[in-house]
Amino acid sequence: LVDGFVDKQAFQMADGTFGDLEAWNGVTVNDDNQVVSISWYLDTDFESMWTEEIGHAVGRPLISGGSIELKWLPPSLREVTITSMRFRGSMDTFSLPAELVTLSLFGNRLFGSIDISGLPKTLCDVTRGRNNFHGTLNIPLLPRMLRILNVSFNRFDGSVDLRSLPQKMEYIKLDNNRFSGPIDLSFLPSSLRKVLLEKNSFRQPDLRVARDLPNLSELSLDAGAFDSIVGTDGIPLKIVRRVDSTILASH
Repeated sequence: LVDGFVDKQAFQMADGTFGDLEAWNGVTVNDDNQVVSISWYLDTDFESMWTEEIGHAVGRPLISGGSIELKWLPPSLREVTITSMRFRGSMDTFSLPAELVTLSLFGNRLFGSIDISGLPKTLCDVTRGRNNFHGTLNIPLLPRMLRILNVSFNRFDGSVDLRSLPQKMEYIKLDNNRFSGPIDLSFLPSSLRKVLLEKNSFRQPDLRVARDLPNLSELSLDAGAFDSIVGTDGIPLKIVRRVDSTILASH
């Protein structure tokens, strides 16, 4: 998993051998010494003061950069958060740990397409924003336990089907991609809090939005992409404010 990292010394002792897993920065193990959680993030303060003299030190913060082979994530893993580490690599969803609950890879340099059908059924949080993923997304195949989907700031394209989102979903962020075609928001689940769709190429005369969205605080869309935005009852949605080319709407 860490073989391609720029900084492997954060896991090694002075003689170059790897330290015990429970001593690794950001790694949590259970009573059976199985890895259940990984949390690696960019520590800007540490990185700014880094010198070669710091060298090997098991448990210290990790310097960003290099590549990561996600197929080597431990099978016992439940949560993985790797944020702004500038790691390169691709992802085979079928090789992910079977009981993964959180998969957060925000702000790296990951690339390739994503086969949603291979995602673990236990996933509740999928965050892959600010990477270089591309291709289409078969959203109806999302794990049914999913609450958060964030794929903003990538290069995904094609049409999206939002008519059968998981019933517990709270946040869906598809903004700043290359999605296109018409969309139907008539069947959004009532659990939704934020729906971000701006900076794409959706176009159609009329956009219909579900009325039963008591928790919705933000629906952001590209201004000018739709001639009208109405609820399923035909009543226009209120435009709360405009921010550059984006409109924020509410019931």
